[in-house]
Amino acid sequence: MAYDLGAAAPLGIAAAARGLCRIVFLADRSRPHVADQYDAMCELADVVDISGLDADEVWRKVSEIGAAGAVTFSEFQQRLVSGLAHRAGWRGHGPRTAALLTDKLLQRQRLSDAGVQSTRTAPIADESDIEKAAVEVGFPAVLKPRQGAASAHTRLVGSVEECRAAFRDTPAGVSPFVLEEFLVGDPDAAGAGWGDFVSVESVVQAGVVQTVCLTGKHPLAEPFRETGDVLPHTLGSSLAEDVVRLERAALNALGVRDGVCHTEIKLTADGPRVIEVNGRLAGYLNGLLRQATGTNMIRIALQVALGEPVAISPPEVDGVAYQRFVAPPPGSREVVSLDALDGLERLPGVDWVNVRAEVGQRVNWHEGTQNMLAIVHGSARSHAEVLSLIGHFEHAARECCA
Repeated sequence: MAYDLGAAAPLGIAAAARGLCRIVFLADRSRPHVADQYDAMCELADVVDISGLDADEVWRKVSEIGAAGAVTFSEFQQRLVSGLAHRAGWRGHGPRTAALLTDKLLQRQRLSDAGVQSTRTAPIADESDIEKAAVEVGFPAVLKPRQGAASAHTRLVGSVEECRAAFRDTPAGVSPFVLEEFLVGDPDAAGAGWGDFVSVESVVQAGVVQTVCLTGKHPLAEPFRETGDVLPHTLGSSLAEDVVRLERAALNALGVRDGVCHTEIKLTADGPRVIEVNGRLAGYLNGLLRQATGTNMIRIALQVALGEPVAISPPEVDGVAYQRFVAPPPGSREVVSLDALDGLERLPGVDWVNVRAEVGQRVNWHEGTQNMLAIVHGSARSHAEVLSLIGHFEHAARECCA
């Protein structure tokens, strides 16, 4: 298990593996999130420190422990794990597929070449590439890192000048960028109050795709930050079938044979369009699925990596389950109070609030869902009841930050 940012907590991983396999964490302590969780990993399982090691040295370490498979729930360790699985003959994404799943430019090119979807896209390695990319893509457009997760440092830009300013405003060390065609959403596709995109969670074994669920979304916060999920989704049956059909075509084009995938689909007036395909679990969806259906996607991903057959049953949701990300408002810099979050648990329809911030903490709203104040978990009798709570969550975010 290669651990890194975006993965489930070590305790959740260890619990999911109980009775199935013995977890050994691979930990690169040069990664801040790994360093923060290192002691927790050591308390729960064996840990192999891979800090400063290249791929060959990691392979030698893994070979010594007699592992039966490799998996990661982090975007940032996909290529390492695919290389290990390829060398050992384990189930998982092959190196070529892993490259397509983790490089947004390569993925767009492959989907276009396969006839699945053509999306105007151009690389931006440095500022001198911006004008050429603008001619190829046009405006408005989306500027995003070629590699990354959680919509971090993703911006909507309307001109060369805006693109240049956004590029200069990005912290050092962020990967090269791509400029992409802006997919215009249909605000009526999912119904009033809901996001104009959905995600599809899938399990793939020997190239056979099983759909775990189609997940509805809350509307995005600026600039492209996800604000939460809802089960069941709010799409009509015909549109939902079109979404799944597109997702499966994309997985096939990218060569996905064995793994768990999270595919984001934009709902446009011209039909569904692929935003991106991820070869891993979605960052926070396992908790919602467990709450709503009892499905443990962490355990399923472990089973797939071990080559155990998995049978997916259509999810049955009693009422409506949701999670809402309480995100720092645009322009905010610091957490000044958590009192408003404490009050959310008293609202009808709120089951519990996972507070993830501290007073005095600096916040950076450009970091997407990697930087949020809290996650609200709840259930309701209807989608309308969920929508009635949104104003309270937005008010709490404003009260917490300055």
